[in-house]
Amino acid sequence: MYVNNEKVLRIIHHWPCSGGTLISKCIASFSNIIFLNEVHPYAYIRYLDTNEKEYLPTDLIQQLSFKKNGSNANICNSAFVGAISEVNDTICKMNKTLVIRDHSYVDFFRGPLPRKESLIHELFNEKYNLQRIFTIRHPLDSWLSLKENKWDKGIQFNSFNEFCLRIKIMINAMKDVPIFYYEKFCMEPDKEMKAISDKLNLKFNKSFKSNFFRIKLSGDSGRSSSEIKSRTRREADNEFKNNILKCKNYIDVCSILKYKVDYNSSFPYLIT
Repeated sequence: MYVNNEKVLRIIHHWPCSGGTLISKCIASFSNIIFLNEVHPYAYIRYLDTNEKEYLPTDLIQQLSFKKNGSNANICNSAFVGAISEVNDTICKMNKTLVIRDHSYVDFFRGPLPRKESLIHELFNEKYNLQRIFTIRHPLDSWLSLKENKWDKGIQFNSFNEFCLRIKIMINAMKDVPIFYYEKFCMEPDKEMKAISDKLNLKFNKSFKSNFFRIKLSGDSGRSSSEIKSRTRREADNEFKNNILKCKNYIDVCSILKYKVDYNSSFPYLIT
């Protein structure tokens, strides 16, 4: 059931290269949606470089992240919460709906120590009624996509085992958040998008498949198409294929999420 937007904040979480951009595009294509993509107050403290000579008249948080300003996380948090709160209130008055795509990579996958909880959840949990979803994908496909895009070097030790450990930590942080499988979404996009809409209390738009591919979002690293369909698993070398079954964190993730562990498993890789 669609509910009043007042004091409600909608958030999408996912790990990198897990189909989150596709699902986000579909949501962003709905009418009356204002979509904020891959947002996080610590992006320039923990992850991105800053150029203190760059002209940034509207990016207050990046300027607050500058060394000359102390790179103070609490100040960045204050600016982030204040901005989101004001924007959400204004959007509600316009009878529109704000949806935020959390850049969970900063919390769980960047740096030597992952967080134990989503920062955005912590910042807004007491202020808003949070409507959240957690979208996931088979960890093998996520990792192979990371390597294809040369983003794997951002993971500590550039390691599949470490990547799966971080996924386990994120799963634990999301234990009370509804899970949606990328694989199921590819097979039955209408059914899954309707379920996502219900969980986020959004008015479902049946025409999303005709519009989603027109939406431009950062993180669009996948094999682009105007169709929603399954993809063949990317190739991997024999050494990697032979070692995955020795990776305890990988086996744990697959066990928790009910994924098949073999590289040669057939799509959707789920244990029925």
